[in-house]
Amino acid sequence: MAARTRRQREFDVEPEAFFDTLRIADVLDKPLGGVSRMEIQRISFLSCLLSIYQAKPVSDWGYRFANTGAGTPFSDQLNEAVGHLLNQALLTESGSRLRITVSGRVMLAMLSKFDSMAERPPCLEAACASMLAVPRSTMSDGLDQEPTIAASHLRSSATMLLEEPHLSMLHEHFSVLAQVIPPSQGDLLSPSVLWLSYMAQSKWSEQERSEQGEAHA
Repeated sequence: MAARTRRQREFDVEPEAFFDTLRIADVLDKPLGGVSRMEIQRISFLSCLLSIYQAKPVSDWGYRFANTGAGTPFSDQLNEAVGHLLNQALLTESGSRLRITVSGRVMLAMLSKFDSMAERPPCLEAACASMLAVPRSTMSDGLDQEPTIAASHLRSSATMLLEEPHLSMLHEHFSVLAQVIPPSQGDLLSPSVLWLSYMAQSKWSEQERSEQGEAHA
């Protein structure tokens, strides 16, 4: 279903952002009773990383991320998608939790028919499962060590993520990971958890070395 419908053309946001938001909210509705805005951002970013791990160009993902300085990858497209979906009662919000509605599931089913969405679910579902499989600190610390995010911490202003030259370092990480777990849509959870755990451990080890160095100074 390659042609865009009138309803889709009304969106100012890329349809991928609507699809991802609804899919994440749908997958995590029962296990977590909804999802926070920050969780949507982190899960979507990890999903994009898993797409890159499958050797797909970052430009194919459909929307971009920036580091706003708060340590969390952030997409304006996702943020706007959440607002639109709430206004249309496709999501509801209680406290900090977003939940998909019956109408939201109807919209999700409609968007799922588009050819451009066909390869997204495995990445999104693996990212959601990763958040359930590892401690929240491992998720946040692991993503914080992603090369383009780590590099952005050295700048005082917001910067776009997943760009060269540091994107090449991420590709190197994934090349090594692919030798251990070859990329496949059948199992993206294992490489996702392994990468997050390794990157988080790298951060903890770096902090320990720094603290030991200060103790001996």
